[in-house]
Amino acid sequence: MLFFSLFLSGTASFFISRYFPYSSACLGLVVLACLTAKFLKKTPALFVLLTLAFCAGFFYAENFSSHSVPPIELEGKEMTIKCSPVSETIAADTGEVILYSQTVRVYEAFDKQGAPVNLKDLRLLTERPLDYSAIYVAAGTFPRGRIRQNPGRMEAIPILKTGDISKTGDISFSFFAKARHSLNDFIAHNFSPDASGFLMSILTGERGYIRNEIKNAFNITGLAHVLSISGAHFGLLLFAVFLISKSLISLLPYGTLARLTLHFTLSQISALLCVPVIAFYFMLAADSFPATRSFIMISLFLGGLLINRQGVWLNSILFAGFLIVLMSPEALQDISFQLSFIAVLCIGAVVAKDYPEENPDKHSEDGRLLKGLAVLRSSLIISLAATIGTAPLVAYYFHYLSLISPITNLFITPVIGFLILPLTFISSLVYLLTGYFPFISLIDAATLKTLAAIKISASPDFAGMPVAAFPPVLLFLFYSGLLSLCALSALKNRKDLTKKHILPAASVAVVPFLLYSAAAMSGDNAMKITWLDVGQGDAAVVELPDKKIIVIDSGRSGYEVGEFLRYRGKTRIDAMIISHGQSDHAGGTSYLKNNFKVSEIWDNGRNIYSGEILEAVQHRTIKRGDTVEGTGYSMLALHPHDSFVSSGNGVNDDSLVLRIQGESSSFLFTGDIEGSGIDDMIHLGKHLKSGLLKVPHHGSRTSVSYEMLKAISPQIAVISAGRGNYYGHPHAETLAALSGIRVLRTDMDGAIGIVDQKERPLNIKTFGEFKLVPAGDFPEEKKNLKKLFAVW
Repeated sequence: MLFFSLFLSGTASFFISRYFPYSSACLGLVVLACLTAKFLKKTPALFVLLTLAFCAGFFYAENFSSHSVPPIELEGKEMTIKCSPVSETIAADTGEVILYSQTVRVYEAFDKQGAPVNLKDLRLLTERPLDYSAIYVAAGTFPRGRIRQNPGRMEAIPILKTGDISKTGDISFSFFAKARHSLNDFIAHNFSPDASGFLMSILTGERGYIRNEIKNAFNITGLAHVLSISGAHFGLLLFAVFLISKSLISLLPYGTLARLTLHFTLSQISALLCVPVIAFYFMLAADSFPATRSFIMISLFLGGLLINRQGVWLNSILFAGFLIVLMSPEALQDISFQLSFIAVLCIGAVVAKDYPEENPDKHSEDGRLLKGLAVLRSSLIISLAATIGTAPLVAYYFHYLSLISPITNLFITPVIGFLILPLTFISSLVYLLTGYFPFISLIDAATLKTLAAIKISASPDFAGMPVAAFPPVLLFLFYSGLLSLCALSALKNRKDLTKKHILPAASVAVVPFLLYSAAAMSGDNAMKITWLDVGQGDAAVVELPDKKIIVIDSGRSGYEVGEFLRYRGKTRIDAMIISHGQSDHAGGTSYLKNNFKVSEIWDNGRNIYSGEILEAVQHRTIKRGDTVEGTGYSMLALHPHDSFVSSGNGVNDDSLVLRIQGESSSFLFTGDIEGSGIDDMIHLGKHLKSGLLKVPHHGSRTSVSYEMLKAISPQIAVISAGRGNYYGHPHAETLAALSGIRVLRTDMDGAIGIVDQKERPLNIKTFGEFKLVPAGDFPEEKKNLKKLFAVW
């Protein structure tokens, strides 16, 4: 156990050293000191072995991790790759032609000059679907402006748009790839849409066909793990197959059964029959860290049954992690790996020791009742352990907590594991062997009823709770304490665990979270404005001193605004302000309306909305002179007015212009106004004067004028534009006009944040300064250390 622990610690130390080289070195010295104190004198050979294990983990990761190029550095580059598909094809309507999107595993990649490039997985856009079992050579270009640099944004998988692609061969084990594709195709065409998407996710690992509404319901109910093949799937399937095998064996003629059991027990024979079933499920499922870890652990368990020796749970977990890291050292950084291992660690910690219980007569009615209650209690404890252990990671990455997860996992997961998954798996085997898929109606009905139950469970407001971002250091402290508790549970008998063992570790895990939560709830009265990187578009989120949330423009999709609001723990938008109707400013209105509680929509009265966007919200038309006031802020509309008629680009010139006055500065939001719209405002004089200007129309050459800048007199200018955009925004003429003014750009800086507080200078931050960067010296590491204690 110590060998595997130290190897994994060494691997983790390598990844930490990228950003914290001096801290990583200190960690290594602490490990060496502990090993010296514990083993050097008593067992020097063990001391050498364990020291080598830590060093081996570090150097193995250094030499065998992929060091993949960050996706943002790939934008605009031409690349040739050798790859094979690992997902089904999804049609992507680009507006010009239908392209097909598939995730591919990259074996080799070369840039335009022929130099090798480290890539792992990416999305391939092609003009035709690819063969699931084939290997291809593809040449193409990574589009510009696809990667967003915003707080709360999960790193996106790179997209390569191919111009030339050719098949070069078939992958190893192509039978399983073809079987996977055949099953996905059959399920997609013979089951209900929602049922087919779910069934593919639990059978073959294909999740591209699950609707967002279904995914959200699984998230809220704490059942998201069901959509990713992991230990629950393998364990429940193994249990079902084991029971079926044992029942069928017991039906054999007495003589045959007697001869079999001379050498093997029923459990050993059943375990042997389970081996090919579990192996086939693993080969059928798409490659993933949770599936690999689960298969290794199930294999160890079955091996223990076959040789009548069951291993220690912690050794099994650590050995599984050791093997996965050998295959892919960067697995330690994968969120699915982290969630999967922490859940199993917590479950192992609570079930490793037997709970004291009575042994009633199992044949009596009271005995059966007590046994059923004991099973229910154990199941609830297991569900609670996994939920509590993974809660901080889920909250950190996904910004929510499911409050009903223990209940839904207790009642819904068994239905999926003991009914839907075994039936689907057995039917799939029959289909692959005979071409006939039994139980279609039963599986479809059971799946739809289960999905309906999940959606109903997710509907109450109390089902889930949004969680605002918190400093990463809290994660480190929580899991330091949790791992200490798991180690104590593994190394000591439960009766030997006392408060003096538990309290220190529990305090390290819980107390910092409680203190931070108390401080966050008290809050502050500052106004916070964030301009988001939405590519070639506009979107800003304004958090007012009275806790109201205003969104000014939505970008093309609204996804970036939605991600940021979730990052901030927000579920409502008090006012969504749309400057004008062009898609790069208003395209995400529908998405935000459907996914957040929007109270009001404000606009210039000249926008046309489609569908049901204006239903169940208050629609307000804002015109020059309108004001809104609140504690610590006021808003004044400066454009347009009823009689304004553009002499140029009417839609842009009609943009709603809004000035927000905070405690220490003022902020001018200008939409895409230009030309005659700007001329119509110049005479407003002092009403235009602002400390910060959101430069109109992404910094085009018609977006500013000398008279305009003189009237506004900004100290700071913000430009929202897409990296490498087709229009060349911001134009050189505009940047020249802004000389002498501090210019912040979403295409270069990512998200831009401003904090306005009374009697304090503006606090300005950019995503480029906020994210961790590789550190080459101590000053850079010091900056990274500060970021561990910060949130946006």
